[in-house]
Amino acid sequence: MTESPTIIRNPDDPWARMMRQPLWRRLSGLVLVSLFCEIAMAVVVTFALPLYLNEHLRWREDDVGPVTSAFLLAETITKPFFAWISDRFGRKILIVFGIALSSFAVYRMSTATGHWEFITLSALNGIGGAALWPNVFAAVADVTSERERVGSMSVFNMMYMIGLGLGPVVGSVVYRLAAAGRANTAPAWLWIPSRESDIFRVTTGILLIALVSALFLIPWLHHKYATAGSAPGLRNIPVRWPVLGFFMAMSFFQTLGIQLLNNPLVFYLRQVLKLDAGDIGLPFILLGAAVAVLAIPVGTWGGKWGRVRSVKLGIGVAALGMILLPLRPSLGYFMIIAVPMILGFLLCIPAWLAMITELAPPAYRGRIYGWVVTMQGLGAAFGPWLGTKVLVKVGHHAPFMLSGIVLGTTLLAALFFLREGMRAVDDPAVAGVPVS
Repeated sequence: MTESPTIIRNPDDPWARMMRQPLWRRLSGLVLVSLFCEIAMAVVVTFALPLYLNEHLRWREDDVGPVTSAFLLAETITKPFFAWISDRFGRKILIVFGIALSSFAVYRMSTATGHWEFITLSALNGIGGAALWPNVFAAVADVTSERERVGSMSVFNMMYMIGLGLGPVVGSVVYRLAAAGRANTAPAWLWIPSRESDIFRVTTGILLIALVSALFLIPWLHHKYATAGSAPGLRNIPVRWPVLGFFMAMSFFQTLGIQLLNNPLVFYLRQVLKLDAGDIGLPFILLGAAVAVLAIPVGTWGGKWGRVRSVKLGIGVAALGMILLPLRPSLGYFMIIAVPMILGFLLCIPAWLAMITELAPPAYRGRIYGWVVTMQGLGAAFGPWLGTKVLVKVGHHAPFMLSGIVLGTTLLAALFFLREGMRAVDDPAVAGVPVS
């Protein structure tokens, strides 16, 4: 695949100077922000809210789903707006705003008690995520060449998977410390959590680390591409709606399949595998170790092997694993099936992210990426609600089976329609628009 023509011709442009820096220097701030924010989101959405609301506030399982869905729905609705803003004013300001808003919402959860209070705070957290995540990945595409992109996305996929794995670990540790605090077994001089609600304060601290990383390690540079979208010539470049619509549909069903397990997975580990709340982090530690070792080599190899083939194989492995997971209720069997699934995700996700960030040139990247991840957000918002409903109505195995069916359908669409080099908007230089 050849490098796309570039709009920037002046080698003294600040962004061009930054592109001459080593790759690790360009990505370091974004990597730290991604890691700490993903840990925080996993603690709150995957671990804390389901267990805290169900076991300590005595909510029913199907009452928890709307709280999680409020986060994901608010994130989905506001993503296009923030993506449009970022094309004009830059990525960093929205990354900082998103982390700050999520920090406020999560901290207030430590004192919340009512249904609507949690739904509102979860929605605010979702708005923060809408400002944060699309701009993190758009910024990765901005600061990497096409040759570097899949390997770079592998790093961020690793941060995502490690954060997803560490979230329940952090939650389990906080719950154990809270039990120790209530039992007065900790030294008097050492502050440790003493209530389950302290998990939200600990998560706020993690988000504040991400906020400092964003402020000091991500450069305050505004890409020339960000203002190019308002130029008269560029406004006339047509969007290829069949291509964009296909990627939007693929994103919706991929994410729906995964998010069906957002709440049911914790309930499965707790109620079927009989893991104590303080031990739920154990399988995630082991899976996180596999991710840390394999993420970059698997993702980089997938980039060399081909984006499309990586996406197809990864989705296929995930779909099969979802169907097999609940067939035998034991932790050992769970781990044996989960590890190949992790490999599938490590292969698929970086290639998929690279493909959707390459659908448009940088002047349109935020908007086009925003529309695709909006459909991803719709799948994420609908998934936890549907997953908990199916769990309550049918049983603990049902969300896994339904997830496998949805991902299998996505695989069929990829086999027939996904191709290398698909574009929803042509590069202006390719389309014949005059560039400076």
